[in-house]
Amino acid sequence: AMATPAGEDADADAEAKERDAAYALSCRIKFIVDTPEKVWGHLDEGQLHEAAERFVRAGDVYAKVDAASRSRFPLLRHQWPLVQKLRGEIERRADGAIAEAECGIEVAAAALATLALMDESVTAPALLSRWLEARCEATARAVRGADTASGEGIASVLAAAASHTREALSSAYALLATDGDNLAARVKTLAAAPFVDLPAANEQAQTLLERSEALASRLQPPELPAVQVACEAFVGKAKVALGEAAGPLLAALETPLELAAVEKEGLEISAIAAECDPVWAPARQGLLADSAADQSARSPWTLLFDEPFTSRAMALVESSLQGLACHDELVATCEALTEADAARPWADPWLVGDSSNEPGSSERQPLLGARVAELVSSFDQQLGSIFDGAAGLLIEGCSAHRRAVLPAHSRAACGRAIASLTKTCQRLIADATAVCLPGQPSGPARIGVERALLA
Repeated sequence: AMATPAGEDADADAEAKERDAAYALSCRIKFIVDTPEKVWGHLDEGQLHEAAERFVRAGDVYAKVDAASRSRFPLLRHQWPLVQKLRGEIERRADGAIAEAECGIEVAAAALATLALMDESVTAPALLSRWLEARCEATARAVRGADTASGEGIASVLAAAASHTREALSSAYALLATDGDNLAARVKTLAAAPFVDLPAANEQAQTLLERSEALASRLQPPELPAVQVACEAFVGKAKVALGEAAGPLLAALETPLELAAVEKEGLEISAIAAECDPVWAPARQGLLADSAADQSARSPWTLLFDEPFTSRAMALVESSLQGLACHDELVATCEALTEADAARPWADPWLVGDSSNEPGSSERQPLLGARVAELVSSFDQQLGSIFDGAAGLLIEGCSAHRRAVLPAHSRAACGRAIASLTKTCQRLIADATAVCLPGQPSGPARIGVERALLA
């Protein structure tokens, strides 16, 4: 029997559908087989988000391949386990990216989007916590690993830490606390991009749309108060971690002047970097509104390092005043008096001796009192240097706590140092009088000794 036109059309339609199905299957298999190469290419280029999206789409495509087709293609059976193993590498790269010392907002967005794609249960608050924790540890680790003892090097290391902390807050604000170009929007845009070179465009587009909507819903920013609480806790934790990490660096600075110079340079570097961050001003205002009474005290440097520098300044003022060289020199000079000095006339008890061995020489070495005058002048100079350093730390933008405690502590430490020096002088005058003028502990002889010593 001859085939009818209708039968021929039906056969042609069936053959066409069969060809379309075979073509669609071959495209899907090719997509899956090519995925490892594509993912590694994205990873090598630092395109974390694109690598994760390709991996997830390979899973969507594989789900469209029925069990019978999977069993007929050994290459597919061989390749799919290789695709699945990429999950661990992608997650490792994303975790590594947010653990680097340098991690700007674009890298942060890609890494967080990747983590969201890899774990379907993760939410925006969980990502925020993971991000801030990673940034705190990365920044503290960079400071702990710094190998420098120069003031310039210390300022650079600490300024970098302040910048990294600022960037962490800016990224948290832009990606997880605002509308517009936030993390949810970025993930949704890439997830909704159409497949290339795959048939059944409408079906695939619907799948992508549903997944992108689910992703965007899952990554909607938390309520702002919740983000504020998380960021305030992050700043508090970073202050402790960085304060401990910076301790050995600040210990290398031995005078208040050195400490003040490091803070001045670090503040300048940090301020310049902050001016280049357009997100920082709204982030600081939105996330740290209650952390300080004025804007300057909410600078990244001040937030992190005001307390360590204040503590180190107080310790240096105290130790510098206690270690004034002139005090020890005064004691050594006066204690060097010998019994030979006792034989000299009382009116001239501090002449150390003749500068010439010739009999009758009238040339003598300087009075001990002149040496004491030099030591007093040295005391004034050293004291001025200490207080110049302390004053240099009372810079604009430092905390009210520092402005209150550092001057008070410095005045008290200075009072203790002067009292100690005065007590030493009084004891030395008494001791020297007893050595050089035995039997005349008071009266005109003692006044002569005092004048010679302290003139």
